Amino acid sequence: MTKKKRKSNKAERIVESSITSKMIYLIVTLVFFVLANMYLTDLLLDEMEMGLTVVNSVFTLKYVQNTGAAFSLLENYPYAVIALAGIALVVVLIYTINNLQTLSMKAVFASSLLMSGIFCNLYERLFLGFVRDFIKLNFVDFPIFNFSDMSINIAVLIIIILLFSKNLLKNI
Repeated sequence: MTKKKRKSNKAERIVESSITSKMIYLIVTLVFFVLANMYLTDLLLDEMEMGLTVVNSVFTLKYVQNTGAAFSLLENYPYAVIALAGIALVVVLIYTINNLQTLSMKAVFASSLLMSGIFCNLYERLFLGFVRDFIKLNFVDFPIFNFSDMSINIAVLIIIILLFSKNLLKNI
């Protein structure tokens, strides 16, 4: 085997190893976020049912059943919300898997967080017929939300920061 071929094979193994480790990272973080979200939601709602109340200047725990999407959009179209969430989940998953080689670990983390939020809300819609929202901000007029919504918004914020930082570095 020539020296050039050995270098080529070594480079291919490194790329395959990187993709494999990113795939494992994606799966582990996705499973962790989904399980943590579901567990903490159930735990908190069980505690609220037993009488837990939290009211302070920052937030209040207030349970509502949301049949719509964000901000109760499409409230009268549950199948449209389910279809859109399913499509979004599949698109993010396919994009992430197809781009593992070029995505940073931060981007894989953000994709995992995004997919977990979409999945958990979709799961509740499919099996409960609604999403369980319970966090109400008291310092601003804002819709009541849940952990899945927080995951989605944090992930989108991370993705925006990563995109801006990548574009800023290109211009320097």
